[in-house]
Amino acid sequence: MDIGIVSNFVDEFSGGIGVYTHEILKNLYRMDPFRKVITVHDLGPLILPELFKNGDVLLHRLLLKKTIQKADKIITVSYNSQKDLMDYLNVPEEDIEVIYNGVDEFYQSLDEEEVWEFKERSNLPDHFILTVGGLHPIKNLPRLLQAYYLARKNGLEHKLVVVGGIIDRAQEIFETLRILHLEKDVIFTGAVPKKD
Repeated sequence: MDIGIVSNFVDEFSGGIGVYTHEILKNLYRMDPFRKVITVHDLGPLILPELFKNGDVLLHRLLLKKTIQKADKIITVSYNSQKDLMDYLNVPEEDIEVIYNGVDEFYQSLDEEEVWEFKERSNLPDHFILTVGGLHPIKNLPRLLQAYYLARKNGLEHKLVVVGGIIDRAQEIFETLRILHLEKDVIFTGAVPKKD
């Protein structure tokens, strides 16, 4: 079995249900007896190929369009991704359902003491704006920094806290930070443990 693939075929249900998950369903053709529903989170490697590794771009170009053609229904997680599927891959709107990502039961509101302990441990100010998602170029953090800069100019006193791993292609983010003189106003936590 390939790394990153979970394969679980359940035959107890009426007609049998095949559950096969992977970032790109390269073995979808083995599932012809089943109706196929796929989830497409975004088309980043097709729309902004310069922001991705060549291998990711090639896989998406070669496999995603064929995978979509084999699917009986496509789920995507936003109306923007639905529009991208329609615009870039000519998928009819009626073949796409927008269903937002669910939230794991693990994530729940914390009591005040837990929040205070985390802020102390992470050396965070009392008031801040939080963005979570890492520094991948597709997250468009330079644009967020520009908006934050304008808000600071208009009197916003909150710090901006960026949670997520720092990758080797984040130089544009740090260059924007430097140009806007926001080095003291933006806090990069790096990756944060799941419990936090």
